[in-house]
Amino acid sequence: MLRCHLVVLALLFLRSSIGTQALSFHALDGKKILVVGGSGRVGGSVVQQLLLVAHNNVQVVVGGTRRDRFEEARERWQRLSTTTTTNEKRSSTQSKSQQLRQVLQDIPFATVDREDAETVAAAIAEHQCDAVVHTAGPFQGKVRTPNGVIEACARIGIPYIDVCDDYGTARAAQTNHHDVAQTSGAPCIVSTGCWPGVSSLMAKQLVRKVLAARPALRPQDLSVDFSFFTAGSGGAGVTLLVATFLILAEKALQIKQGRRLEVDAMKHYTTINFGNIIGNRDVAPLNLLETASVHDVLGVGSVTSRFGTAPNFWNALLGAMAQLPSSLLANEDIMRKLSV
Repeated sequence: MLRCHLVVLALLFLRSSIGTQALSFHALDGKKILVVGGSGRVGGSVVQQLLLVAHNNVQVVVGGTRRDRFEEARERWQRLSTTTTTNEKRSSTQSKSQQLRQVLQDIPFATVDREDAETVAAAIAEHQCDAVVHTAGPFQGKVRTPNGVIEACARIGIPYIDVCDDYGTARAAQTNHHDVAQTSGAPCIVSTGCWPGVSSLMAKQLVRKVLAARPALRPQDLSVDFSFFTAGSGGAGVTLLVATFLILAEKALQIKQGRRLEVDAMKHYTTINFGNIIGNRDVAPLNLLETASVHDVLGVGSVTSRFGTAPNFWNALLGAMAQLPSSLLANEDIMRKLSV
């Protein structure tokens, strides 16, 4: 849920940054948003959050390849919308739930191929969308795969946001579409969500504060160590699990005093304390976007990224899978079958 809420906040920032509006949910009033991949876990949460936080003043169109998956997802959203919390809030919640169920029932579906810009452009034109949120990635290993969603947005000139978690893919999007987006005036934000979105922003804020407090230091004098912990799959859908498996096919990048080093993924564990509630957890190197981006963009001299899960059986499983041939791990079809 955190990933999707941050996507919504990024969308608000994007909308307000191209006008005179302050950062507010009202910046979305009267807007129509196309959510590509809206039938998935992350996309579905984004759809619900847009409708909840925008006080029904925003319209949502779900884009995807299969209408049957969209209808299944819509039924799931409607069931979830009936959940109530405390007795004191029950009446208000039920009223909002009824409104939300009706809005969900009326959400339109657009058939789009995320790799085909023409299908995305057609959906934008048919539904007169004001912005696009790409929640179907692009995820790991898509450097050479066409991103039809950002291509259409850059060409048409409307705002675009995605949850890309791969540094090479994110850089490819910037390289391939920067000039067109600049010409059309389309603001594009890549790699939002929980991580690498909020984690990178946290690092940026901390680096700024340290440099302000200690003027003698330079960015290359600093070290940033990312440690991530997710219990089980974290409620992620199949697509995100596949992306995690695909990362195991890669060596984990580490930056040591400006030098790029590659180490084995999920092999050597370090114990990190995540606070009183989570406690000590084992994490190991994983090739996450933040390592390269914090070094390249902020100029930080040393950066590492580590990941761990629970129960420890899952850590052992990921470590064992990382020993499989890279060609097997990079086979998305096989990894998708293992994720089901």
